This record gives sequence, C-alpha cells and structure tokens, in this order.
Amino acid sequence: MASSDDGILLFVWRGSVLRVPDGVQPPKAGSRFFCRHLAVGSGERALEIGSGAGLAAVLMAKAGARVVATDVEGRSAWTNPV
Repeated sequence: MASSDDGILLFVWRGSVLRVPDGVQPPKAGSRFFCRHLAVGSGERALEIGSGAGLAAVLMAKAGARVVATDVEGRSAWTNPV
C-alpha cells in the first residue's frame, strides 16, 4: 500500500508523546534542561516563543496552565495538542 507519509518522528518524555514533523528539530538538551525546571501551576498563563515541537508548552498545559506557543515553523507545536 502506497503512502504519502515519509515517516513520523515521535519524541517521548515525561509521559508526553510529541510528533515532530519534517523540518522541526526534536527537543535538544537545553530544552529538556529548561523543562526539568518549569514551575508553572494550574491557572497560570504562559507564552512560549520559538516553541519548536512544543515540549515546554505541552508540559505547562498538562500542569493546568493556559499556554500560547508560537514558532516560525507553522507546523511545530500545532501537531501536539494537549
């Protein structure tokens, strides 16, 4: 069976599974370090600029924060809804 998918890169971290589309880099060591130290609680608001795959945004949303994430690559965080 033919498919138009070239494959999907999945990134799994702390109970979250993120799809990383072509042209978007998976979270690097610096991003993972940042995410280990996130201190966002329920009801707080957060803005993530340059979200890439959206790891920090997803983790903050899972913690109950209201998150807006943006990236120059339009397909980035939008492929990973909470």
